[in-house]
Amino acid sequence: MSVVLGGACMPHVLMRINSAADGATARRATRYTIAIMAVFLLCVVIAGLGAAGVVGGQKIRAVDGGGQMALLLLAEELGGRTSGLAGSVLYTAVACSVFVTVLAVVAGIALSAAAALAHDLHAHAARGRRMSERREVRSARWAVGAVGGLGIFLAATAQGRNLQFLTYLALALAASTVLPACLYGLFWSRYNRTGLLWTVYGGLLCTTVLYVCSLSFSGTPTSLLPEHDFHLIGLQSTAAMAVPAGFLLGWAGSAVGRRARRMDEAAAHLRWRERVLVGVRQE
Repeated sequence: MSVVLGGACMPHVLMRINSAADGATARRATRYTIAIMAVFLLCVVIAGLGAAGVVGGQKIRAVDGGGQMALLLLAEELGGRTSGLAGSVLYTAVACSVFVTVLAVVAGIALSAAAALAHDLHAHAARGRRMSERREVRSARWAVGAVGGLGIFLAATAQGRNLQFLTYLALALAASTVLPACLYGLFWSRYNRTGLLWTVYGGLLCTTVLYVCSLSFSGTPTSLLPEHDFHLIGLQSTAAMAVPAGFLLGWAGSAVGRRARRMDEAAAHLRWRERVLVGVRQE
């Protein structure tokens, strides 16, 4: 549930939909994107099983309990079975690919976060859209520095810890917030703004709390905090609970929003009747 539903709602899939010219193009682009992701995930499974078979699970766990060094260990093992030059080229190519991939992801996240902070938060929320383009660019530069500095600090703090929990969390967040919002918005005409807010913020809070209480956060040697044990849920991924909660929050928020709207309309109608009666009496 985490990989399929969360992966289908990640930004690199939704961006294909937003940039399409019409519905047919959006469906075709989505099919191609999901097919590419399926092939990629299949390659990840093959590489993981190959690393376990060639290198050995015990050796991988001895180097890193979370298995994050499995690909590099596999390249090193395969390179050691060939000539010196070929083995060095293979290991260097894999290491450079991993580094470039991480660098591209970090750069994209930093730019996206900086744009959101500078344009949405600072320019629109704080300044009320009264910022010039030059000041907004300067604000974006400061935001890039702040996001980059915070990322470096967090990376140094989490050095040596198993960060696969963040992958589970990202997929579960996408599946429990973006997926209900998209499905309700496309196929349910009674979905409203209150339901959207409840889906996004409620799903975010629910998923985060569930993950803090799960085995991915504490309780096992491969958890984010292996030295602590305060888990209440014996699951690594809590998407099975977070996704239904996101749909339920969207439905409940829409019901509350419709009720509040009816009350506002009734109050407005009552005020209109009072004004009409006062005008009739004055006449």
